[in-house]
Order: sequence, then C-alpha cells, then structure tokens
Amino acid sequence: MKKKSEDSAPQELSFEGALEELETLVGTLEDGKVPLETSLLLVQRGLGLIERCEGELARAEFVLEQLMATPDGELQTQRIGGDDEDDDDEF
Repeated sequence: MKKKSEDSAPQELSFEGALEELETLVGTLEDGKVPLETSLLLVQRGLGLIERCEGELARAEFVLEQLMATPDGELQTQRIGGDDEDDDDEF
C-alpha cells in the first residue's frame, strides 16, 4: 500500500517529507528486488524529489545569504557555499 506522501506531487511535500521518501526509494532500488519497469518509475519519482529538495535548499541558501552579519553587527550580503572563484585554494 502506498503512503500518502507517495501520492503527492513532489512540490507539495515538505523538504523533510521529500527527503524521507527519496531515502526510501533509494533503499528499494538498492535492494534490486523490483522489476525494471517499477525501477524506472521509482527513478522518475526520485528525480522529482531531488528537484524539490534542491529547490528548497536553494531558497534556504538565498535567505541565509541575505541574513549574514559582520562582526560589528552590520548586515551584509555574503555568498555561502564556496562557489566563489577566489576560494579555489581551499582544496
């Protein structure tokens, strides 16, 4: 029997709900006990869940970017996540 979240479009799920369902799908696929056609449907569903999670993470990153404060208490926009070209020497 399907869970309620599996009947919902990925965009309707919370981040946590989408991530939980994605983890379940990955486990099912890793078991290798489902037919190919079912596996393809699970992969398709998983891609939608990944897109949902990535979108929510991008929104959260944007909010954090807007809320960064300097040590003296002034607010400034600061990019997080190490995507700056100047940060190449960190690795």
